Amino acid sequence: MAFKIIKKTTNVKPRIYDIINKITGYDLDEPIYENADNYRYCEVGDIEAEKIYERQIEYGCCGFYDSTVEFRGKTYKIGFNYGH
Repeated sequence: MAFKIIKKTTNVKPRIYDIINKITGYDLDEPIYENADNYRYCEVGDIEAEKIYERQIEYGCCGFYDSTVEFRGKTYKIGFNYGH
């Protein structure tokens, strides 16, 4: 499973990764988003990271999931593409 690191952070990536895995159902016998790829995240307010995040949407499959999460007092955009 590929995961696009948009900005190097400490201890955030594993938590974000866990959140995305729960959304996709990756660890289930029948994943919710079976063909998910192009995993991405960035901190809201980091202009350069947000630009990269938005460009990454175009590099995956046809469907996409994007949302925001709060973690340690900061807001992050998280997302992935899905489809075939």
